[in-house]
Amino acid sequence: MKEFAGAKYCISVANGTDSLYLALLAAGIEPDDEVIMASHTYIATAAAVHFAGAKPVLVDCLPDRMIDPEAVEDAITSRTRVIMPTQLNGRTADMDALQAIAGRHGLVIIEDAAQALGSKFRNKCAGTFGLAGSISLYPAKLLGCFGDGGLLFTNDEEMYDKLFQTHGHFLAKGGSVAELPGEVFCKETGCSRGRGGSMYLIAPEVGFLGSAPIVAGTISLAMGAALAAKMRKNRKIAVTYFGDGAAGEGVLYEARFFLSAKIIFMPPICLFERRAKRILFTSVFVIGQGLKSPWYVGQTCTGLLEDFGEQRVIDTPVSENAVTGAAVGASIAGMKSVVVHPRVDFMLYGLDPVINQAANWYYMNGGKASVPVVIWGIINRGGEQGAQHSQSIHAVFAHIPGLKVVMPATPYDAKGLMAAAINDPDPVVFMDDRWLYGIEEHVPEQLYEVEIGRAAVRQEGSDITIIGSSYVAHQAMLAAGLLRKEGVSVEVVDLRTIKPLDKDTILQSVAKTGRLLVVDGGWQSFGVSAEIAALAAEHILPALKMPVRRLALPDVPAPASRHLEKGYYIHQDTIKNAVLEILG
Repeated sequence: MKEFAGAKYCISVANGTDSLYLALLAAGIEPDDEVIMASHTYIATAAAVHFAGAKPVLVDCLPDRMIDPEAVEDAITSRTRVIMPTQLNGRTADMDALQAIAGRHGLVIIEDAAQALGSKFRNKCAGTFGLAGSISLYPAKLLGCFGDGGLLFTNDEEMYDKLFQTHGHFLAKGGSVAELPGEVFCKETGCSRGRGGSMYLIAPEVGFLGSAPIVAGTISLAMGAALAAKMRKNRKIAVTYFGDGAAGEGVLYEARFFLSAKIIFMPPICLFERRAKRILFTSVFVIGQGLKSPWYVGQTCTGLLEDFGEQRVIDTPVSENAVTGAAVGASIAGMKSVVVHPRVDFMLYGLDPVINQAANWYYMNGGKASVPVVIWGIINRGGEQGAQHSQSIHAVFAHIPGLKVVMPATPYDAKGLMAAAINDPDPVVFMDDRWLYGIEEHVPEQLYEVEIGRAAVRQEGSDITIIGSSYVAHQAMLAAGLLRKEGVSVEVVDLRTIKPLDKDTILQSVAKTGRLLVVDGGWQSFGVSAEIAALAAEHILPALKMPVRRLALPDVPAPASRHLEKGYYIHQDTIKNAVLEILG
């Protein structure tokens, strides 16, 4: 909380029940706390206080129907926590007097955005609005923005009314007047170099971190901005604004749960890799479900809680959208986040902050802002878990511009790729397979990285190239061992990264052997195997001695029967038989 004139902080919100309610929660309101309001207060304001479990205290108004500062002073008790002045018909309260009162008693002021625009102390707003982020979500144009500092209104109310909300906030925070029209007309001179247009503005140099028009999705981003503020100990607070449309989305209720449970107000936490020396990343934290449980994440987090305590690793409730959005928002605000999904099937709940927000952020803001977040999804297979617990959706993420996708097949690569993903400035989807958790090999204690976008030739050969990633790459190595006994020389290429692909390594290997078997742990249609087959056909078709062969999952959901699973999934014998069939 940033102090100004002795007051703890001031929150500016759109005058709606939902946004006022979240502002009260963010202010730390507790049941039976008192909130002082004008006797003419809006229904929305009264409803927000009621939902927060607080007690409204109505005070007299002056002849101009504004809240009376003297009446506020007289109404303050030991249970008073918040003052909520409002504006009416363009008239504003005496904010200088209210600030002095709040300063003497250590109270919180929550005022509506229109009042903030008309306040006479605009030059003081940078200190008054102690916000880690401010997301403006209005039903009219549904534009959002948030900044790494106070929401600073510096323009006349008339000017604000003539602009889209994001435009007004951009200018109010100190964004370039010259760059705004350039962006509106998608010119290189715009603040986002014309990549975003009217709805995507950014001015990080003045604390305006960006804007996004998908309203409900930015609620969790604001949570992440608050989390980043807490980790950096800059004592600021995030506020989110939205309208009726966003209020119907599930992420709002997940966010409310997070706020009430104070999940986002945890201190900084760190990420370390299993079976290795604990290396401190001061700006990195890990958040997700089941971090305390080997059943969820295997042994990847073993010892972290014992070594560093619960406040350094955030084990969350089941809230995929809110958790992922919070991680993305914190990354936008300058942290390096790792969000864990113990089952990629349920990771689908969190696609909006990954695909709509994180993947597009760098481009639509003209390269001025990046999202260094790692989305860690664990693939589960077998055990008669059925269709909704057995999927691998890596091809979905590989299809999205702006995302990188890595899939380690060895413990060495798991550590190295995770370190590289954390240090990468772009969002990285890290997908590992639970079937690989039983593999053990030597991993150096020192910190190292495995380059993203670089495949590994695991075994050299001359008869055929097998290309795969993750679990099927491991099975390909086992199959190569079986084939060696039958006189077949196999070259195995472990992709390690499926986005971006290491095209040079792939093409060089296939050109050498003249035969290609692509193995993929996902479905065959429109998947990774199809991309690699097309790559070979487009670039080295004359070098191929026969058509490319693909081996992937059939285009049906995973079965629940153990007997059917044996025929559904790919294993070393499946690969061996496919190679022998290719070679005739």
